[in-house]
This record gives sequence, C-alpha cells and structure tokens, in this order.
Amino acid sequence: MAEIPLKNYQRFLKMQAESTDEEFIAQKMIEIFCGIDLKEVAKIKLTDLNELIEHFNKIFNQAPKFYHRFKLKDMEFGFIPNLEDISWGEYIDLEHHLNNWDNYHKAMAVMYRPIINTRKDKYEIAPYTASEEYHELMKYMPMEIAISSRVFFLRFRERVVRQYPVLFGDGSEEDRDKEDFSERGQFNKQWGWYSSIYAVAKGDISKYDEVTGYGLHKCLTYLTFEKQKTEIEQREIQRINKRK
Repeated sequence: MAEIPLKNYQRFLKMQAESTDEEFIAQKMIEIFCGIDLKEVAKIKLTDLNELIEHFNKIFNQAPKFYHRFKLKDMEFGFIPNLEDISWGEYIDLEHHLNNWDNYHKAMAVMYRPIINTRKDKYEIAPYTASEEYHELMKYMPMEIAISSRVFFLRFRERVVRQYPVLFGDGSEEDRDKEDFSERGQFNKQWGWYSSIYAVAKGDISKYDEVTGYGLHKCLTYLTFEKQKTEIEQREIQRINKRK
C-alpha cells in the first residue's frame, strides 16, 4: 500500500462509484494499481487474476500505520503536531475536503505541511495559509499515509463533536441523521460553516480571515456560549409574552 500513490486510489474509487460491473471493476483495479494496460489484463489467467484481486483486497482491509512525517520529492512533510491546537480554518477546510475522495489531496496539504525546523523528535511545520501550492504534489503521496491520517483526524473530530453537544448534538448516528426542516435548520444546512464564521466575525467580512485563524476550541466555545445565551433569551421572551 505504501507504493500506491494517492492519485491512483482516487482514480480507482471514482471508477468504482461509476460502475456496477464487478468483473470490470476487478480488471480496472489491476490496471490502475499494477500499471498494466486493460487489454493486457484481459489476457491474464483467471487464477492469477483472482490472486491479484485477493492480494489488493487484503491490502485495503489492513489497518494502515500512522506516519507523523514522510518524504516526497526531496521534501519532508509533517503532520499537524497537535490537533488540539488546530486553527478553526484548518478544521473547516479538512471537514470540507474529507467529504469527497476527489479532494483528499487537498486535505493532505492541510494535514501535512513542509517541516521548517526540527529538534530531536520534535518538528515545526509551515504555517497554514490555505495555499494550493502542494495540492498536486500530494496526489503522489503514499495511499497508506493518506488513509491512516484520515482515520486519525476523524477520531479527533469525533472527540470534538462529543465535547460540544450544544453545537453538534450528542454525536450519535441517530442524531447525525436527524433532519431539521425548520427555516433556520435549512438555512444552516445551506450555509454550513459560513454562518458560524459570520457570527464570530459579527458580520464583518473583513475579519473572516482573522477569525478562521483563531484556535478551533476558542471559536467553538464562543459559538456554544452565544447559542446558549440566545436560547435562554428567547425562552425568557416567550415566558413574558405568555403572561400578557
């Protein structure tokens, strides 16, 4: 798995999503991951083809090792040293890019950035700027690292969701699947994080870049406070109106 570049895995998943022909998918798997022309794959003996398919299926079912750092094209990249210190902007961009395998190379450019300083087993990575500079390069990173870092981040995301139930619910699958059909609920669904950025920036568009540079927990704590405060004020208004 370490020898398969991310771009090949992205290509395979896109093809797999567009076809229901299992034989064709199996042949394309060999073409993409072994670098064999599809016409030549068709000439492979069935027993050999099945062995190759079984080999790749085993690889994809293995739990990949997590890597804090790796080298690519004579550059060393390091994973965000401490996700608890992640900026709000990094978190938003990661959530967005990880929703679609076509954008995973963009997510990797957020998670892994050039190492600019090292000291023993510690390292410092380049500041996050939302630049597209390393997007294309990350398509060539090992698939194994991309998959393991995704798992690592999603575990962190689960902890964040549980830590802020006022914003995200209780984090259960039932709660995630619950649809809010109210006007406010549909508005928030349409605008997603933009409405939260608007709230933290108090509607000042010139401060959007500034507030997304704040720490994730700082912003989520503020949003939790504002939501609880607003809900209490609304209930108080409702009680006053009932007395009239």
